Amino acid sequence: MKRYDAYKDSGIEWIGEIPEHWEMKRIRHVANVFGRIGYRGYTVSDLVHDGNGAITISPSNMKDSGMDFSECTYLSWEKYEESPEIKIFEGDILFVKTGSTYGKSVVVRQLPKEATINPQIVVLKDINCNNIFLWYSIKSPFIQLQVEETVVGGTIPTISQSKINNYTFPAPPPTEQTTIAHYLDHKTTEIDELIANKKRLLELYEEEKTAIINELVTGKKVWNGHAWTEPAEVKDSGIEWLGKIPKHWEVIKGKYLYNILSGFSPSTFESDGQKIEYFKVDDLNYLNRGFLLKGLGNKVEELESYHPFPEGTILFPKRGAAINLNKIAITEESCYFDTNLMGLEIISEKIEPVFLCFFISSRGLIDIADTSTIPQLNNKHIAPMEIVLPPIEEQQSIILHIETECSLIDTQMERTKKLIDLLKEYREALISEAVTGKLKVI
Repeated sequence: MKRYDAYKDSGIEWIGEIPEHWEMKRIRHVANVFGRIGYRGYTVSDLVHDGNGAITISPSNMKDSGMDFSECTYLSWEKYEESPEIKIFEGDILFVKTGSTYGKSVVVRQLPKEATINPQIVVLKDINCNNIFLWYSIKSPFIQLQVEETVVGGTIPTISQSKINNYTFPAPPPTEQTTIAHYLDHKTTEIDELIANKKRLLELYEEEKTAIINELVTGKKVWNGHAWTEPAEVKDSGIEWLGKIPKHWEVIKGKYLYNILSGFSPSTFESDGQKIEYFKVDDLNYLNRGFLLKGLGNKVEELESYHPFPEGTILFPKRGAAINLNKIAITEESCYFDTNLMGLEIISEKIEPVFLCFFISSRGLIDIADTSTIPQLNNKHIAPMEIVLPPIEEQQSIILHIETECSLIDTQMERTKKLIDLLKEYREALISEAVTGKLKVI
């Protein structure tokens, strides 16, 4: 790593030394910060359809890779013209000052049409240094540390414009700023392309797992004693989406295989280990391995009138966007669960709980649900659901094969995720080293 010939103390602990010919500056020295003035705020009545006003940029339009205008809100021309100081142009830097994504920033490299900002954002204008260099400085850890030190408010985090104006950063001469900006644009683009390729690889791994599960639980492949191949003899399943199944498999309605269980909303939670575990929709994000769901510490008093559901209860979301995630779990202990989950208690020896989970996962919860308004599942969807069943021994072989194959894929996925994390860390470190002069860019 090439370094500058001489360094000096920056006077700021978390920056350390900077090249001797660099200066420490504040944002107010190089740009003006503008936000939407309170009395020029707007209401829903000021929002219009595309073509009748300007884009009003929100934090959701600001991505790591730049601006995303695929989903926009539009503000009337009258309100747009009312605040000329926050009209957005190419080269401006946007910074989120309010809300959960505070500190996020982006440089505007292109605009599809006239634009302004919503009250969560400020814009840096009249920039008298290289704007790309300044943006990378804002993204770097040393300004983000200042962001964390100056944010206030618990429910709605907020940073004042005066605090943003006083953020400090190392500033090289203009020609070096330009060189560093070009270098970082080039290098981060390369890194981002690598990350995008790795993310696509993760998608392919997921598709491979889905294909393995679908082929086996729907009987498109069976074990012939030597390999998993297409079945020699098939019959019509009578299920439109499924088609043909192995001749020796059965089709059974769900109501003959399981009881449908309903949750409830407790008034209080306890942490005593002797209480009964209580599951919520979000808990399905923490599956232990496969479908197994361990308790996360939410416990309630056992109710005399409401007996706990047994170990091995199958849980999945019954309403809302969570249905799209297709999360299905099997409890490892007796439990209660809330009203946004549906439970199944196996009552037949003809089916393995894990096989049922694989089958429902393959079918897709969203394909079973009523989607006319908010996605929703109830007894009328689950009780008559038709399940295809091989003999129990064959189910066990299918489960073992799926778990073995998916475990190998999961190992590859974990390695890929770690590589993505390393690439992100390298990207952040590279930006930090270049904009503080630890790395000399030629």
